[in-house]
Amino acid sequence: YFARKWWRSLRKKQTAWPAEYDLRDLRGLYDLRRLTAELIERYTDFPSLDAYLSGYALVGSRLASLDVPALIITALDDPIIPAGDLTRLARPPTLRIVATRRGGHCGFLERLTGPSWAERRILAELNADGPIPANGNAPAGELA
Repeated sequence: YFARKWWRSLRKKQTAWPAEYDLRDLRGLYDLRRLTAELIERYTDFPSLDAYLSGYALVGSRLASLDVPALIITALDDPIIPAGDLTRLARPPTLRIVATRRGGHCGFLERLTGPSWAERRILAELNADGPIPANGNAPAGELA
């Protein structure tokens, strides 16, 4: 699902800027890591995929000095960020982590229209209403 949706987005980008993006030789490449590596090499100044990904990595001590309240919402079935990475995070007292069984990478979708569980959860946090309780419509409840 994720790869197909990403490809749909890439085709739109190529159509909008044909002089900038030529992805014809990558058609049929659905391995997310290989596709990302190809795009990073062609269209960014990063020297490698690892250099690019390290900019997003929160593992190790990266969050250790976090001194403001923060919430990470993640799903154990995320195809991009392995659930095992949660054990590699620094855990300052200001950090809370909510992990759900399902939700994918950008998912937490219950239906095609309307706000997602994650959107409602974020609004509840910002409004200080507290967490939205897990129910049959939530992505299998909170685990952490």
